[in-house]
Amino acid sequence: MEPYFYGPTYKKELSELYLTHKHLNDMFATVSDKLIEAEETNEKLSLKIIQQQERPSVKDEKYWNNKFPRKTIKYPGDINVTKHLAFREIAGVTEIATDIIESHHFNNEDDVANAWNKWCVTNIETQTRLTTTSIKRFKYQSETKEVWRTPEQTLALEYGDCDDFMILGYYVVRKILMLLSKWEYNSHRLLCQVVFAFNSTGKLPRPAGWHANLLWIHSDSNYYTLETTFYASKALTNFGKLAQKYNPMYPLISFTFNGIGAYSIHDLDRSAIDFSKK
Repeated sequence: MEPYFYGPTYKKELSELYLTHKHLNDMFATVSDKLIEAEETNEKLSLKIIQQQERPSVKDEKYWNNKFPRKTIKYPGDINVTKHLAFREIAGVTEIATDIIESHHFNNEDDVANAWNKWCVTNIETQTRLTTTSIKRFKYQSETKEVWRTPEQTLALEYGDCDDFMILGYYVVRKILMLLSKWEYNSHRLLCQVVFAFNSTGKLPRPAGWHANLLWIHSDSNYYTLETTFYASKALTNFGKLAQKYNPMYPLISFTFNGIGAYSIHDLDRSAIDFSKK
């Protein structure tokens, strides 16, 4: 008779024990992975909760109006930048604002802001070689001498550069919010900005030069870009997803301003800025 430790019964039990041990090890590894995953998820949620608690409300007008040092900024020339935004009724602005309202369904103020990105994509031709088949109403045209046109001038000419459409955009978004009775408590959320931009086309980003566009304080309490010319389609895609502070296209802000005041982010010599080089 073959001894038990060498017999088939022992080998069978040993094999079953090995399989059971392996199964338990696999189960333990799975449970361990799940615990690690749960801990990582918990850490992320805890961090998000802390960030949300630290992040000011988008409705905190006092906080946002004093987030950056307020200064008197004159550009171009000796014009206080806030004067470019002085409110007045402009029939052409009201017409655009009304058209945007009628063609959109707004769930919140963020949708209003992003509607400007959509309008730019649809209505501003940025190609340098225009064709007779172009049906966009407005054209991008650079300047040899820096001038910030009024909305009335841009509407009449139907062309301009980034700063011209920045000013027009401020008037239009403001008018939309006014028509919707939303401007009074959201005026601090819309700003103009002068920013150094990088062109993201190609394998490596390259400096595009000084640029002018708009900023919007989103309901998630982050700043998002509202574009004016070349980058409108990117801004439309990034809105609500990629805050400007995470966007490598805009590494440096010179200053921002709105109807409330002007804010110097970096003390640069404004007189040296050349918007014609984009």
